[in-house]
Amino acid sequence: MPVAKTQQERDSAEKVQSPQKGAQQNGQQSGKPFKTLNELIAESNNPESKEIKDKIDKVSAERRGVIKELKNLERLMSYKEEEHKAIAELLNSHQKELEESRRSIGKLKRMKRGLEFAIETEASSLEKERALIRKIKDVNAKLDDALMFVRLERKMNNIGGDIESYKAKMGETSKKVKEYDSTLDELYAKLRSVLNIKRSKEQKQAKKERQAPKQFPTINLEDIAVIKRKPTG
Repeated sequence: MPVAKTQQERDSAEKVQSPQKGAQQNGQQSGKPFKTLNELIAESNNPESKEIKDKIDKVSAERRGVIKELKNLERLMSYKEEEHKAIAELLNSHQKELEESRRSIGKLKRMKRGLEFAIETEASSLEKERALIRKIKDVNAKLDDALMFVRLERKMNNIGGDIESYKAKMGETSKKVKEYDSTLDELYAKLRSVLNIKRSKEQKQAKKERQAPKQFPTINLEDIAVIKRKPTG
């Protein structure tokens, strides 16, 4: 679920730094007066418009927090997917060793217990005891080699479970983003009605692109867009 900024979003981010300049340029190009949303609210002296804008700011801030969470989940899942892929490729290239490890682990553990039991219970010479210790070390080395592949397989399976968990959380978080989008659309529609303004064709297109699947811009395009006042005549 990619959340990388598109070129349009980067362009919009630049407008945030200088909204008045953007408004002036648009006005010069079209020959019609353009004003920012905040300017229209200030000029309206309408308490309801300020109240709606405060709600928009609050919801937008919450939405940015959720998107930050979504991006973090995406980063974690990407790391897990790379780790899962690396282990899977390693195990696929050592299938024979993996199968041998599964068969030999039980046998090696039994051998180790038998040797340890012999040392503890049998009366033997120092040389024989040293020989038993050397055998135990040899069995331990073989057991470690065998367990390495089995542990890697277990780790890979655990990572697979983590990936599914991240996918589920990302689905839930993406749903929250869409809910915030719907709330913001309703608030903006109400604000436009209170201020008697309409959206330009560019703003309508921006809304369609914002609602496109799997796109979660971190900047609300409508909040920074230049709004054209509806003609009164």
